[in-house]
Amino acid sequence: MRCHAWMVLVVACGGNHTADFDAAPSFGASHHYVIDRQIMPRSNTEARVNGLDLDGDMTVDNQLGNGIAYITTLGLDIPAEIDRQVNTGEMITLLDLQADDLTNSAVAGFAAHDGATPMPTPCNGSTDTVCRHHLAGTGSFSIAPTSQPDTPLEGSVTAGEFLGGPGHLAMRLALLPSTASTVIHLIGARVRVSGVAVSAIASGVIAGGISQNEVDTSVIPYVQASAMTLVERDCIAPRYPPDCGCFNMSDGRTMLLVFDQSPKDCAITIDELRMNNLIVGTFAPDVMLEGVQAVSYGFGITAVAAQY
Repeated sequence: MRCHAWMVLVVACGGNHTADFDAAPSFGASHHYVIDRQIMPRSNTEARVNGLDLDGDMTVDNQLGNGIAYITTLGLDIPAEIDRQVNTGEMITLLDLQADDLTNSAVAGFAAHDGATPMPTPCNGSTDTVCRHHLAGTGSFSIAPTSQPDTPLEGSVTAGEFLGGPGHLAMRLALLPSTASTVIHLIGARVRVSGVAVSAIASGVIAGGISQNEVDTSVIPYVQASAMTLVERDCIAPRYPPDCGCFNMSDGRTMLLVFDQSPKDCAITIDELRMNNLIVGTFAPDVMLEGVQAVSYGFGITAVAAQY
């Protein structure tokens, strides 16, 4: 089943290569997990639940999460697409919680990595519509060669809850179905995970800010390229208005209906994205972190034990 969404966000935290991580500070024994559910908001209430206070004003910050919730109310099921990509192993996020005691530890650390080579394989062939075989709590993985190094977030564990940050997390972001992901860099990143045990993490939130500069120079151009990939796939060339040769109810047609505004020429430009109210509202900076304007973003997680 395809999701006709103008934007699909799938995030996997990029972590260290093995050599980089070995050189990073150690906060205790390592406990390894893989995210088995990534929770995207379907309402502003869920956006608040899956966000954190990033700038110390006693208010939860999740501007991008609110934008995703609004888009979902229009019938564009971003959370369902993210579930699919987690279930099929298209996005694998490995977590490393470093603490000598998972109940109480005055010093602890948190790191995340892109995962690869899951065993067992996520799906048993093309007819497997559930998949998730790598997420049973006994799966093994490797850290992807593309995973980017970050210093683990420092924090502490109290009554089985880890609080850590601020710091930096390199994150992998996929904006549209069937398109390659890209890397973003969360600044002022914070993490809260609860119900921590050797076998699982019961719940958690990962949050941070995407700098306005990165939105302008990287994220919006990436949205444009990804959207045009779908247009080229779903709309027969040569493309002419008004239908642009698009298959009915296709992702490519949705992209053009939302973004191809002026001129209506069956193409999407970066300038059209910059002028689009949906893009402007979703990526409006709402926090000041590390002295720069940023768009806050947070998402919920659960995780199970993993070997890597």
